[in-house]
Amino acid sequence: MAKPNVGDKIYVEGTIYLTHEVDDFQGGACTIKTVESHIEKGNEVSSVEIEEDPGTWYTWTGYLEPRQDEWKKIYGEQKGDRSRICGRSLMMNTRVGEKLARSL
Repeated sequence: MAKPNVGDKIYVEGTIYLTHEVDDFQGGACTIKTVESHIEKGNEVSSVEIEEDPGTWYTWTGYLEPRQDEWKKIYGEQKGDRSRICGRSLMMNTRVGEKLARSL
């Protein structure tokens, strides 16, 4: 996949923090707000900030990039969102949560 650009649509995985729900994030399709790159061990590494989770930076190179096809299958058209979920509601209101709940 190519280097990310501002405005690109990407998939970001959901997160649940059991001890502090304020940082929970409902995974899904997101829009890149900012891209930064740096050299690490001789290789260019890109990180992105997304509109749906401002202030949080995600490593594109080696983390988000190789998982895009997998997360597209999981999340489909679901939008990434921090504002309307917390803890258990994430588990109950997302496709990932439903899949996880069935596996328990």
